Amino acid sequence: MLRLGLVGIGAIANDYIGLIAGGKVQDVELTALCSRNEAHIREAMQSYGLQAAAFTNYGAMLASGYVDAVLICTPHAQHPGMTRQALEAGLHVLVEKPVGIFADEVADILPMLEERPE
Repeated sequence: MLRLGLVGIGAIANDYIGLIAGGKVQDVELTALCSRNEAHIREAMQSYGLQAAAFTNYGAMLASGYVDAVLICTPHAQHPGMTRQALEAGLHVLVEKPVGIFADEVADILPMLEERPE
């Protein structure tokens, strides 16, 4: 079972939460939610009946030991930096498109991905 943490709770994140909580994604459990807005976390947990850890600090979620992978659903400009942080924490990363806005920021994380092909 893959323990997934989701960061950035907006429209697209709710689509993913619904699919995972609804059992449409096999062998994945949402074990953590992260948002700067605590109300978004509470609403998602109540709407989908989740029993996940709640974080308002992304670094704290990464270091928590509750997740094996993260799904990044934040504003596009944050994707490369958040991807880098998750990779540095030894986690698997799924990023909502686009991976980044600027090609040089995306290019900077490619060597990290090559080091961890798993």
